Amino acid sequence: MIAPRMSLVLGLVAFMFALLGHPAVAQGLPTPTTSKPVEVRGSSHWDFTSHITGRTYRVFIAVPDGPAPDEGFAAIYVLDGNSSFLTARDAVRAQSAFAEIRPAVVVGIGYPSEDGMEILKTRNKDLTTPITQEVLSRMPPNPGLSVENTGGVDDFLRVIELEIKPLVAKMAPVNPKDQSLVGHSLGGLTVVRALFTEPDAFRTFVASSPSLFWNDTAVLKDEAQFMRRLSEGRIAPRVMIAVGALEGDRLLFRTGAAPMTQAEVDETIATVRMVANARGLGERLAQAKGPAGYHARSVVFEGESHLSVIPAVISRAVSFALSVDGDGPPARKPAAN
Repeated sequence: MIAPRMSLVLGLVAFMFALLGHPAVAQGLPTPTTSKPVEVRGSSHWDFTSHITGRTYRVFIAVPDGPAPDEGFAAIYVLDGNSSFLTARDAVRAQSAFAEIRPAVVVGIGYPSEDGMEILKTRNKDLTTPITQEVLSRMPPNPGLSVENTGGVDDFLRVIELEIKPLVAKMAPVNPKDQSLVGHSLGGLTVVRALFTEPDAFRTFVASSPSLFWNDTAVLKDEAQFMRRLSEGRIAPRVMIAVGALEGDRLLFRTGAAPMTQAEVDETIATVRMVANARGLGERLAQAKGPAGYHARSVVFEGESHLSVIPAVISRAVSFALSVDGDGPPARKPAAN
């Protein structure tokens, strides 16, 4: 009788001989063809220098296949387009492929740079309201943050409205009454600023982890006026405020480009109050009464941090903005027997 250990050794030897006899092993790995850049079908980007800000922007655009509806395609504008455009584009294509949502033109607004750190510095100007040095000194660390490099959000919203939207309309048939704005973090702050000051500029506003703490929550000063216009029936936007539950977790929260000590993390959490601020605004908007067409949702994504929540919010934003019956996939009729 062969001992168990000897039996195992003989088995391994037999396995190795069998493997060597396999064509893939005997002949080596297959030779790949020459690598080529990945092309995103139906998508392109172009750069332009704004007459309003003097800054250069890169605009990414994806147009649906097939003919547009008579009223034109819906359009969804995504801030931080360098990092978020492809996520939004794929979410729209996947969900519209099975008619869960309407097809839409996806527009990402970014900058002509491949340097992530440079983009972070550049976006500070466009995505913030003005701030004083004293208040700025109490803000969480952020690359390139200075009084001079902040405070341009209203001009940036004018760039979108007066320059980017008309350029997009020349490239694709767009329904001006069915457009959405999506932004994360400072981009979320920008969405809230647009909602409170220009609620007719878009049909749907999605603010992901909005930096409401910025400048001692100055953006909320316009909330009362917004609520008044809403109660008077003068406006009827659709709104979603979202945040990741772990953005308030002191053990998991991290922000900025440089490593932070736990003391710095704790101080930042106490300053930004990301989850509490977002949940509070979302609940106030959801409880507000408005005319027909007004709809607001507050969403807290369990298990998601400030960064991991981004694709989750984009997927939900696409469904919220573009679904056939207004909030998620349409109910399907049971199949006939």
